[in-house]
Amino acid sequence: MSEFASDAREDASSLDEVKEFLVRFREKERALEGLRFERDQMGFAALLNGFAPLYRLWKHHERTQASRFDVFGLLNLSRYEEKFHTPFLAALLTPWGSHAQGDLFYRSFIEAVLPEKDHQMFGPSRLLKTTSEKNAGTLGRIDILLHGCDPENPFAVVIENKIYADDQPEQLVRYLHYAKKWLNLPDERIRLLYLTIEGSSPHSKSISWKENEEEKQLEEGRDFHNISYRKHIKGWLNGVLPQVQAPLVQATLQQYLRTLNKI
Repeated sequence: MSEFASDAREDASSLDEVKEFLVRFREKERALEGLRFERDQMGFAALLNGFAPLYRLWKHHERTQASRFDVFGLLNLSRYEEKFHTPFLAALLTPWGSHAQGDLFYRSFIEAVLPEKDHQMFGPSRLLKTTSEKNAGTLGRIDILLHGCDPENPFAVVIENKIYADDQPEQLVRYLHYAKKWLNLPDERIRLLYLTIEGSSPHSKSISWKENEEEKQLEEGRDFHNISYRKHIKGWLNGVLPQVQAPLVQATLQQYLRTLNKI
């Protein structure tokens, strides 16, 4: 019995030692955490001291530049093809438009979207007529029609603008027919541009038709060209921006380019 009591006392003593060790361990752990906290506080304070001048610089830049301000985005216009993008592009492509930059936008647009061999024929014309939502009667409504009416160099650039909209049956076929029959132009003096966000191809129903029971289809690169907002429109406007002399027009283009990043 005395041997059992002795073993119990030894076990209790060992347990007390373990408890004491754990207490000391926790005290050391808390002390170490305190040191780490103080070190982290010092590091954070140093970070704040270094960040403060940068933050003041950024605030000053935003106050004077307002780089995130986007009036078109605030008005939620980015998705509206007919009410926003089409009339805006048509206005830029009008040499006598209120932008007051002459043929700068038209000339640079032709250079951006057409091959070099077309630049002279489809270049600025003294009798250029720009129309948005052109009523083509039973053939539909053409988003943008650039009609060179000079008898010595007649031409037509037809732009079908597609943003979140479906193609219609024989749509591009009808627009090409309008340029040939109603504007009395041969194939080589017509450029049909299919403008989408990514440069997608039109649905087959838009470029296909039947003639004497034979299925026919327009050919990309020959009868029409795919162009995109991502590459062609943004590239065109970014390229021409430094040449624009009116600050208001420059600011408007910068706003529009921001809007294009959201579609």
